[in-house]
Amino acid sequence: MALISGQSVNGRVRSQVSFSKDFSEAAGIAAYCRSLGDLYWVYTPARFKKDCKNIKTYTDGYVKSALRCIVKNQETSEDSSEQFVFIKELQDELSAC
Repeated sequence: MALISGQSVNGRVRSQVSFSKDFSEAAGIAAYCRSLGDLYWVYTPARFKKDCKNIKTYTDGYVKSALRCIVKNQETSEDSSEQFVFIKELQDELSAC
């Protein structure tokens, strides 16, 4: 996450462990669904939705913080392009849609 947001995650070790667990479970379920082909929709366990919600909640804080920092740096003419490459590119891509 530090590469995405430009922030350290050291203060959120417990959250990071939960994120890692949720991400691993969701990835496993997604892989299984992929193996079902066109019938992927048949298997949607409740924990998959819970895991995805937890992943979104965890990452949203970092993304919002990074976007605030990008805006602040643009206002002060500071260059944050190297620190927030992923977030900036994602923002630019979504703005173009």
